Amino acid sequence: MTYEILGRLLLALMVGAIIGAERESRDKAAGLRTMTLICLGSALFTMFSIRIGAPDGQGARIAAQIVSGVGFLGAGAIMRDGPKVSGLTTAATIWLTASLGLGIGAGHAQIALVAGGITMLVLLLLPSLERVIGERRESETYVVTSDRSEVDRLDAVVRASGLDVLSRTLSRNDTTATVAWHVIGRHSCHAQLEQQLFDDPAVRSVDR
Repeated sequence: MTYEILGRLLLALMVGAIIGAERESRDKAAGLRTMTLICLGSALFTMFSIRIGAPDGQGARIAAQIVSGVGFLGAGAIMRDGPKVSGLTTAATIWLTASLGLGIGAGHAQIALVAGGITMLVLLLLPSLERVIGERRESETYVVTSDRSEVDRLDAVVRASGLDVLSRTLSRNDTTATVAWHVIGRHSCHAQLEQQLFDDPAVRSVDR
């Protein structure tokens, strides 16, 4: 084994381990060992494909199957619970880690290192930005029961809260009405609207 081959394998191991450690620290499905093996395996497949396919120029076609292979791993990381989908970031990280291993195995270490550094910045810094955006665009449904005569006034209160009303449903009986507003907006606006509804003497119940 030449020092060049050993260096590529060690670099793939290191890159995969760094990305995997970040995923492990967040208790994700694909953690330290998984990401390390994905990066190392991709590098190995690429180096083998270059040697096996070198005589007839089929190396690139063999290495391309890595993309199909990691697709199965990525699909296994995606979970759906009703309307909520989780694991997409982990699946994308698996896909990207495989590409880094492929690049390292093909001898493009500098590109892989730069891309790996950018990947770590995305994984470490963007979650904070996501939280800020999430606080500004929080989605919630308010189900309010009140006197029938108060529906229009309460509707005006909700629409003046600074939240965007995505939908509204209304059901009535002889004396009361139940209105459900699905709204989206800042967390502070949600808190203010909820307090207004709780303090309103015409409101009999509030669910969210």
